[in-house]
Amino acid sequence: MRRRAAQRLESLRGTKLGAEAATVRLAPEACPIHRPDIDGVAYYEFELVGGSSAPLEFITARAAALGAFDREQRPRPGGRPPQLGAGFGFVIASAGPHDFPIPHWSLDGLPPSRVLEQRAGDQKGRIARVLKLDALSYVGEDEQGERIASLGDLPRVLGGLPHDLRRQRQGISSLTARPPSDSTEENPTGEHRVERTGPVPPKLETVEVKSWQELKARYADAFGPFLDDRAKIDAQGEAVGSVEIRLLERAPAAAAVEIRAITLPASPRADLELTITYAGGETERLRFFVLSRDLPSNPPAARRPWMEGTS
Repeated sequence: MRRRAAQRLESLRGTKLGAEAATVRLAPEACPIHRPDIDGVAYYEFELVGGSSAPLEFITARAAALGAFDREQRPRPGGRPPQLGAGFGFVIASAGPHDFPIPHWSLDGLPPSRVLEQRAGDQKGRIARVLKLDALSYVGEDEQGERIASLGDLPRVLGGLPHDLRRQRQGISSLTARPPSDSTEENPTGEHRVERTGPVPPKLETVEVKSWQELKARYADAFGPFLDDRAKIDAQGEAVGSVEIRLLERAPAAAAVEIRAITLPASPRADLELTITYAGGETERLRFFVLSRDLPSNPPAARRPWMEGTS
């Protein structure tokens, strides 16, 4: 997860969008974030801290003996690190295939967990667990699982859809509305006659929840159709007919793509490009090539160049 977050941060450096990323880095600690429908940790939040080119000020032996900096260096109870930065941003990485690899990031402002800590306050108790409900919706819970702080609007619970939308694939339905026979463009009167053919679509309705515990209990069924992130894989290139591609489901671990060469392509080095499109619309392109076992395995750049006229 840390490598994934670091890659996103590095991809922003030197761009207009990441003008503030030149002097920041990932903090050494990460905050686990949960989701009501996921067992275990669903995301990891990496706080960004600022780097500085100014000379470092070392702690003198006398200051260390007096404990002058103990308060700043001592971690909080439960292992949560103290406030590390002044709003340099954050990167949240998904811990599985249930969401985008990087569903939320910012180079400005505090991480969601820090904002929840501020909103909870000392009088409400320490936040023991952070949950992500939607793109910009987070909740902080106490040790008893009660909501004590929120960031963003809580998502509305919808009823009427099955968790698996494939159950509703019963064909295409149509709706036709016809005006009454005595209706004209100059004098449109009366109600239209409505005729429906094909399967009846599901009826969506808003479900009013009365407590945080009820929202968590309904979360998986209510938002399942919108949270499932199933990938579509398209293959292109000369080696398409020479390979076998399979999607490996490895729950609870992330899914993987297996590529196995089954025949030797006509070209001694045939290219293969995979385009993976996730349910949310994000696209990833991966490039490979298939070559004969008889060809040297070291890359061309590493081989001694051959020049015409030499032996």
